[in-house]
Amino acid sequence: MALRPVLSDGLPFIESHENAQNQPKTQGFSLKTLNPVSKNTRGTGPRPLADVLQSGDIATLLSQAAERRKLVAEVRSRLAADEAEHVVCASMDAAGRLVLGVDSAAWAARVRYRARELGRGEVHVRVVPKG
Repeated sequence: MALRPVLSDGLPFIESHENAQNQPKTQGFSLKTLNPVSKNTRGTGPRPLADVLQSGDIATLLSQAAERRKLVAEVRSRLAADEAEHVVCASMDAAGRLVLGVDSAAWAARVRYRARELGRGEVHVRVVPKG
């Protein structure tokens, strides 16, 4: 007898036959079905995805990503077009320095040369793969 998950009722699990009463038995074990959505014992129902995304760690990550996108856009706007297209990422480190990710060593050297034009004080340029 092959065991298959019951998609409409949840996934099966095996329980010892001592605890099961009037359940179908398979070699000393009974097969029961678990509902994958457990009943919430705290009195609150499922939360909408928008609420989850706007609270806690996920909200922090989303706001940091938005700040980095703004920083990349600002850096790109201050560089020449051919240099700007090679800037992959930008962030501020703990010491307040601008850290740029560029897709090749050649472009990193050119961006380092133009670092003063970025108006951000000390700038670190690193080579990171694009993608």
